[in-house]
Formats: sequence, C-alpha cells, structure tokens
Amino acid sequence: MIQIGDRVQIDGTTLAWATVVAILPGVGDRPTMYRVRLEQEITAPTLTPTPNERWVDEGMIYGPFMDQPFGWND
Repeated sequence: MIQIGDRVQIDGTTLAWATVVAILPGVGDRPTMYRVRLEQEITAPTLTPTPNERWVDEGMIYGPFMDQPFGWND
C-alpha cells in the first residue's frame, strides 16, 4: 500500500521518480488519486506554486521503492 512520503515511479512517456505528498481515497467508480512531487525540476509556466507536483491515478503509479536508485524494470 502506498503512503504519504513513499518514493514511487510515475508512468508516462518515460518513468519518473516522485514522492507522494497527498492521497485522495477512491470512492465508487473514482480510483484513488495521488498527489506526487516529481524529483525533476519543471520550468514550464504554471498557475500552481509548485510546478513539479501533479495528481495521478492509481493506474499510473508504481512502488513504493525504498533506498534504491533504479526502477522496477532496470
């Protein structure tokens, strides 16, 4: 089970390392959502104060990974 503070990987075009900062539990048909802080810096213009954070659903998250510098497919 993924918890706040866990180091995870986010699936997208490539796998990206992130830390879970908030969890929105799933209700009914809505899946669990995780707010993650990506380890890479994002410099694109944004309306949020933290451009390297985003919400992802449970199907896009792998982990948790503990103290290892590589992912599940390395």
